[in-house]
Amino acid sequence: MSDMNDEQGPEITRILERYAISYEVRTQWSVLRDHTLRQVGYLVDLYGSDGSRLAAGDERCQEIFRGLSKIARGILPPDEGDCCISIEGFHPQLHLGVGGNGHGSVRLEMHVRHRHEIDRPVDAGEAQALKALLARLEALVGRGGRRSRAKTGAAPATPTG
Repeated sequence: MSDMNDEQGPEITRILERYAISYEVRTQWSVLRDHTLRQVGYLVDLYGSDGSRLAAGDERCQEIFRGLSKIARGILPPDEGDCCISIEGFHPQLHLGVGGNGHGSVRLEMHVRHRHEIDRPVDAGEAQALKALLARLEALVGRGGRRSRAKTGAAPATPTG
């Protein structure tokens, strides 16, 4: 995982100019054998829309998703330690996520969690990776001022200890 190179910059800029981009941060939970819940990571949802009415799964949705994927790959922080940030594949549904225009948005989901032992409680490694990811995302989405930078829900808890 690395910084955007010089070739990606103009392409990412074109994507940001073409689509309204927003994001949402949520906590990721796991149900344990004793039926209790444990926070095991974070979810970062990127939403994109071209401002028009979309049809779930159509070519425009797939094109928006490809743009979101390029943004997601461009903001991945350096690969360090036991933390893993994964990018989920395309799902042909529309979402009424943050920054929505009432017509639905395409969503790309990123998971921030332990590389191994996926049911292990979230710790400082995941919190640090999330912080780095969000700093890169905020810097990128903030360019030009035309895009929504809404964050919803409570801020993720920072583990102590």
